[in-house]
Amino acid sequence: MSWVLLDNMNIEESWTYFVKHINVCLEKFIPKTVNGKKFQKPKWMDFYCVKKVKKKYHAWRRFIHSHSYRDYQAYCKLRNSATKAIRFSKKKYQKGVAECSKTNPKAFWSYVTGETKSKTGIGDLIDKDGNQVTENVGKANVLNDSFASVFTREDNSNIPPFNDIVDQQNSISDIVIQPESGSTTSSRRYR
Repeated sequence: MSWVLLDNMNIEESWTYFVKHINVCLEKFIPKTVNGKKFQKPKWMDFYCVKKVKKKYHAWRRFIHSHSYRDYQAYCKLRNSATKAIRFSKKKYQKGVAECSKTNPKAFWSYVTGETKSKTGIGDLIDKDGNQVTENVGKANVLNDSFASVFTREDNSNIPPFNDIVDQQNSISDIVIQPESGSTTSSRRYR
């Protein structure tokens, strides 16, 4: 990126140029990780599908920033396009797996295992000393310590006495309800 070029541009052109180069640097130099692992796209997601999903994401960010109805319409259009691309990509992948299942049963069973596998439980936690805890008992202890640190224990021995005294001067003894004007019924007293 050349800073000298920004001197010859107006504000909007400079900002667009700057943001474009920052995004290129972010994509190029910052690794995409999830829980310490590099993100891997699903096997069924092809380049066309990834491109549509990225466009949808950028349109959403643009709408969040501007709150413009026009940007929301653009996002909706790209969201629908990405959804269609995802469905098409999945169907194409599934069709390919089905067609090669006789010659390559390993691919078929790999797909079935991936679709039926469910991840349950709590992920790895970090304890107060900075150590990673992977065992269930250790995770329970880390969570217990965390909850106990924010819990407030009240002193039961020093509870003030409760006085059941009602102020007689400010109590309501009688409520008088009178009909609106024009009515012939008399007033009533309720206790």
